[in-house]
Amino acid sequence: MAETSSDTRRPTRFHGSVIFPLILITLGIVFFLNNTGALSSSAWDVIVKLWPLLLIALGLDGILRRQGVAGPIFWLGLGTVLVLSNFEILAWSFWDVLLRLWPVLLIAIGVDIAFGRQQTVWGAILAFVIIVIVLAGALLLAGLGTPTVDEPISYSAEGLSHLSANLYPTVGDLRIEALPESGPVVLQGVLHKRQGETVNKQFSPDGSLTLRSEGFQSFYPRGGHTSWGWELAFAPALPLDLQVSQGVGTVNLDLTDLLIRNLNINLGVGDIVVILPQSGQFTAAIEGAVGQITILVPKGAVLKITSDTALANLRLPDDFIQRDDGYVSPAYEQGAVKLITLNLSQAVGTITVEYR
Repeated sequence: MAETSSDTRRPTRFHGSVIFPLILITLGIVFFLNNTGALSSSAWDVIVKLWPLLLIALGLDGILRRQGVAGPIFWLGLGTVLVLSNFEILAWSFWDVLLRLWPVLLIAIGVDIAFGRQQTVWGAILAFVIIVIVLAGALLLAGLGTPTVDEPISYSAEGLSHLSANLYPTVGDLRIEALPESGPVVLQGVLHKRQGETVNKQFSPDGSLTLRSEGFQSFYPRGGHTSWGWELAFAPALPLDLQVSQGVGTVNLDLTDLLIRNLNINLGVGDIVVILPQSGQFTAAIEGAVGQITILVPKGAVLKITSDTALANLRLPDDFIQRDDGYVSPAYEQGAVKLITLNLSQAVGTITVEYR
């Protein structure tokens, strides 16, 4: 009696991961373009900008493994937005994206529970379409929100020997530079405030200034085309002690024409950019938890750098010289005076010192 057999094979479900293959493919493409001269910047700079592809790969991996649609679609959307932002195609920073879009994840989870986890193809397709529409709508609405409230600020004083400025923004972009000319005005600028935010301002005749952000009331910010943050300009000829403590965002300091005595920057999550003056003598402590620190140095500046990098990467100009306790610039080796001492600390991310 012949045995009858029936073909009971089922379509193979995808069990592998696409994350590692996509990483290899991306690295191969970037290095190939770099070797052929097709990239205008270095391969490593491009790789740093492409890190959100990990989120995109995570989303694709979740879809192929059929792990619902909420998480995978959210990671796909977030990764795409961050890549566009890193290449300045979309005018949002990393932190703008996170603060604006996190509620979409809650919506996506709810849709996935209601439709995506039903054991039908149409339920998964419906959930996919709804989440994509919600994410696209959130991107559109976030860019068309109510503009921030601009508050001008100005302080004048005669006869000050120095100014001690203590700045405590919470979230946003902090930009500092020098006033175009010396005079009685010691500080001038604009505070771009968020919904519900107030800024506590204290200025004493002895030259002590404190600005502290308070009253953040919105979990879904409504920023229009104006970024949150403070734009401040200090008197160029007045010795300045500057302390900045901020939670999330960017700190951008142009010290080219400022007379800095002491500088202290502490940022939780975000990017710090500091443009150093051609000459001067001061000590700076610049600390970040997660993000990037970039120091732009003029040729001929006398620098001594100590660093605590933890999981961060330190990149210096090729002509800097290593010492037992840190690194020094060529001018330091030549015995030049007016030393700038930088103590740099970054837990996760990168520290870059380069010539401007």
